[in-house]
Amino acid sequence: MHELIASPLPDGMSETRITYQYNGNGNLSKMDFYYKKDTNSPFTLSFSKLFVEYDKKKNPEPDGVAGFFLPGQILQRNNPVKINNVSPNGTIEGYSRYEYTYNAEGYPVTRKHYIATGSTEQAPVLWQYIY
Repeated sequence: MHELIASPLPDGMSETRITYQYNGNGNLSKMDFYYKKDTNSPFTLSFSKLFVEYDKKKNPEPDGVAGFFLPGQILQRNNPVKINNVSPNGTIEGYSRYEYTYNAEGYPVTRKHYIATGSTEQAPVLWQYIY
């Protein structure tokens, strides 16, 4: 995905780019987030998301991940369990961890989202799915 910023702030980003890598199960394994300051500059890696674990259940939102939606594209066949936020030097800066409960058809009915900075988790955010 590529975005050109129409009216960038002074010394702000002029373009962003996100690249996607997949694992053999058809799930995202990595998203890299890049930016560039001006049109003549190269893209610079800002951070990455490493999708380190998935469940084996059906994802009700296969075209969306982490606030991004690409209609018609399968991003995640299954539900993510752990996503690491990684700096350009490879340091894990934090992570998102998810716990689910499922209905009889294998779709999640609740999701607890734990967000960690470093290794310190905050209280979870609870999501409820309505089908």
